[in-house]
Amino acid sequence: LNHPYIFGGENRLDTEIIQNTHGILAKVGAGGLCIVVNVQKKDAFVVKINDCSMEARRFAVLHTINRLGWGEINYDNKIRTLAGKIVGEIIIK
Repeated sequence: LNHPYIFGGENRLDTEIIQNTHGILAKVGAGGLCIVVNVQKKDAFVVKINDCSMEARRFAVLHTINRLGWGEINYDNKIRTLAGKIVGEIIIK
């Protein structure tokens, strides 16, 4: 946990999670997969996005970490076009 870049590299979801939490280990995989482990609580969850969307995976994982109280990671829930225009937002109820 002292060297988060070993897990994912620069600008990667798993690296961001490890850097911004205490005792949370994360590793993304191919096909929209991510496993997150709370080392202190000995608990874990897995996210699998069927269409392999990295943005959907990011939103679902960060939202779940925040909701479980494992960390407080800010994330952008806006949906943008390739040109950057906001066309909607993702809301989980």
